[in-house]
Amino acid sequence: MVNTKSTNVEINKEDYVKSLLISSKTAGQDPREDYRGWLRSTLFDLLERAKDGDKEAEMFIKTSINSLILWCDIEDIKINFDPWIWPYIDLLDKEKNSPRIDTAPCSIED
Repeated sequence: MVNTKSTNVEINKEDYVKSLLISSKTAGQDPREDYRGWLRSTLFDLLERAKDGDKEAEMFIKTSINSLILWCDIEDIKINFDPWIWPYIDLLDKEKNSPRIDTAPCSIED
C-alpha cells in the first residue's frame, strides 16, 4: 500500500502507478510544479477521449467546468469571455424586442 501525502488515503501500488500515467499527455507531469499546465493537459486529454465516445471523460469534463466556473470571480468571467458575452446579449435583446409571429400550423378546426 502507498500512503498519499495529500489525502492520507491508502491505495495499492498498481492503482497509484496508473494514476500517475493518466495519459501520454500527462505522464510525468508533476501538478505541484505547474498546476495549470497539468490541468490543461488533463482536460485536453479528457476532451479527446470524450470526442471518441468516452462517457466517463465527458462527465469529468462537465464536472470540471462546473467547478471552475463556481470558483472563478465574476469579473474574471466578464473579462475573459467578453467576446462571447456581448454578441449573445445583443442577440438576446434583439429577440426580446422583436414581435412574435405564430408560425405554428393551423388545424381545420381553427
